Amino acid sequence: MKTYQDYLESQEWKVKRNHIIHRDNQTCEQCGNKVLLKDHLCGKLSFDRVNEEKYAEYFLSHNSIRYKYYLPISLNLPQAPLFVLFKIINDHILVLTARQYNPIEDLLRKLFLYTNQDESTLRDIVKSSLGYSDIETDNLIYNWSKPYLFNASDWLFVGGLNVHHEYYQDGKLPWEYPDESLHTLCSECHLIHHQNHPIEHRDTLGNKIGFFAPCIRCNGTGYLPEFHYYQNGICFTCNGLGYLVTN
Repeated sequence: MKTYQDYLESQEWKVKRNHIIHRDNQTCEQCGNKVLLKDHLCGKLSFDRVNEEKYAEYFLSHNSIRYKYYLPISLNLPQAPLFVLFKIINDHILVLTARQYNPIEDLLRKLFLYTNQDESTLRDIVKSSLGYSDIETDNLIYNWSKPYLFNASDWLFVGGLNVHHEYYQDGKLPWEYPDESLHTLCSECHLIHHQNHPIEHRDTLGNKIGFFAPCIRCNGTGYLPEFHYYQNGICFTCNGLGYLVTN
């Protein structure tokens, strides 16, 4: 007999989840990805190989440190180097975003982060050091002087996002809920939501019959983001359901 965890690993749920997250522009409805990306680190992801478990293996470089990192091949990421934002949660790495790596953009990022140059001075630095035209320089400055971290459409993918169910109904599979009852939340906002809002339990007719009490390990989210690399981080304590039934 299939468990809820099995359903969350099914192709049907993956398609539904992907649909909801992209409907919401890969953006948490609560924080606009600001909480998700708070205190992030920047790095370069270099492809190594595809292993027997069908995961793509990468080297994640940050300053002078290199980490081994795994991503599912289903993301269809290019094998060219990627610029990534990531966090370290409980000694585990979580890549939050990835886009194609551009050494020049990386230089600009460092100039913005580590110098106090105004935009006009930065434009002169780019033009003189890189030999760019006015138009090329203006495009680079525009891209990197804006709050690019929160424009999810610029990134190949955004990790650390969950799909939240407003309620759970007996007899419904995870992907059978109407789109309007499903919401994209980052893992931290998802956790806070479950800590403050009990989720309705409905019978097969849609009538409210109680609430779900959150799993003590994942606090109702059904996911442990620090273990994203193994079966998408599904919480094994509750098999991804997130709840015990209380009436």
